[in-house]
Amino acid sequence: MTHSASTNRIEAMVKLTSDFVKIPSITGSERAMSEHVSSLMREIGMKVSFDEAGPGRRNVLGHLKGSSGSPALIVNGHIDVVPPGDASRWSVDPFGAVVKDGRLYGRGSADMKGGLASVLTAIKSIVDSGAKLKGDLIVEAVVDEEAGGRAGTGRLTIDNPVKGDYVVIAEPTDLELQTAHKGDLGVEIRIEGHSAHAATPEMGINAVHKMVALANQILDIPRRNQWEKRVHPLLGPPYITISVIEGGLQRNIIPDRCKIVVDRRTVPKTESLEVAKKEIDSVIQEAQSEDPTLKVSYNPILEIEAMETDQQEPIVRAMVDAYAQATGAQVKVSGLRGFCDAHYYSRNLGMPVVIFGPGRLQQAHSADEYVEISQLVTATEVYKQLITRLLT
Repeated sequence: MTHSASTNRIEAMVKLTSDFVKIPSITGSERAMSEHVSSLMREIGMKVSFDEAGPGRRNVLGHLKGSSGSPALIVNGHIDVVPPGDASRWSVDPFGAVVKDGRLYGRGSADMKGGLASVLTAIKSIVDSGAKLKGDLIVEAVVDEEAGGRAGTGRLTIDNPVKGDYVVIAEPTDLELQTAHKGDLGVEIRIEGHSAHAATPEMGINAVHKMVALANQILDIPRRNQWEKRVHPLLGPPYITISVIEGGLQRNIIPDRCKIVVDRRTVPKTESLEVAKKEIDSVIQEAQSEDPTLKVSYNPILEIEAMETDQQEPIVRAMVDAYAQATGAQVKVSGLRGFCDAHYYSRNLGMPVVIFGPGRLQQAHSADEYVEISQLVTATEVYKQLITRLLT
């Protein structure tokens, strides 16, 4: 490829990413983005279909049919973004797609319109080259990931399942290959007490005091259950955090209710959501047996199972080889300490899934979010090599 051709291709990719960023596809308002992506897929030569997720919300599926139909590779990317927040914290227009100093700035540039742009650029390059696919390629551009993904990837793995042999999710990984992510159990715990004048506390039941005692017991769960033995080689240890506490009305009233929200991050293999629930249940039951006046209600508000793909799976080996071919270097294999839509594929369809894309997680959801153009270029070449290796 000549320098001019290479420059033109990079400029086209930057424009594509910029066009994506300029569409303010905040979760729940993804229609314009889905229409734009579907139009691009058709221009590339993909057959396009839609999964209707709700009024004005469409999951877009682009399909390149191979001569044998096997294997089938799914590449997933979400088209929704979080709100930009306080505009005064940004030095650029959040939806202006400003390019400077080798970076493209804007909401969604890293998370994850840059990844989706790289995927589509790689596919266009393969189609333009005249290469013929043997296996099928399916690109899923989904809504709702920033709200948990149930209306997006959830629909495509539960309600209207789209099956394949391998999955790549183009989330920002700083060009690391992520083969695992943590699970997340969100729990709301409420304690009901009895109000009284603060000058006569013996006449009431102080819900806040009781919650403080219970919260300290919850925070002691790691020690009680020897979490130091559960450290995951890619994800580190499990975590438990009290992220919300609410209670009391005013200074001179004994509080009759208190609520906390617990965020419990699990690791694969050594623990499950059920294990995490049982550990919290055990603490609550013990506290109630010691204090007959303790009235507790417990409500899970989020349940995301941890995910891990074996290092020997063909998709992992193919990604390692594709990265080496594209860059001449060895890819770093790591894990995502948060979570993304990968768990839907592993849990609901039993499909091996990896996560790889341009941009850094630290940039996601932040003011002055950006993606480095050099990472867009590298990611495009890696995706191109991967598709070629698996499907031609």
